[in-house]
Amino acid sequence: LAIVGGILAYFLFVKNDKPVEGKFLNWLKNFLAFKEMLIEPILKVTYMILAIFITLTSFNLISTSFVSFLLTLTLGNIFLRVVYEFSLILLMIWKNTNDINKKMK
Repeated sequence: LAIVGGILAYFLFVKNDKPVEGKFLNWLKNFLAFKEMLIEPILKVTYMILAIFITLTSFNLISTSFVSFLLTLTLGNIFLRVVYEFSLILLMIWKNTNDINKKMK
């Protein structure tokens, strides 16, 4: 039932070239056609959460070792930032390629 519903929704709603009426239906069509990506805000929020987590965890290490506190505080946040910037760069490459593709048509 889910397979049939997914195929029907794709061909009757997403692939259909007729414009849809209503702001929500237009957003839903763009969302289902992957013209609108949700990964960027999700990446930004998870970066903030993990950066705060690493910082708070590093403060927990003060009682164990001051050096491990400093290393976790600096290198942990730097490593996290590099990973998330790389992810966002890939997303920006996709966006720019998509914009170039739209202008070529």
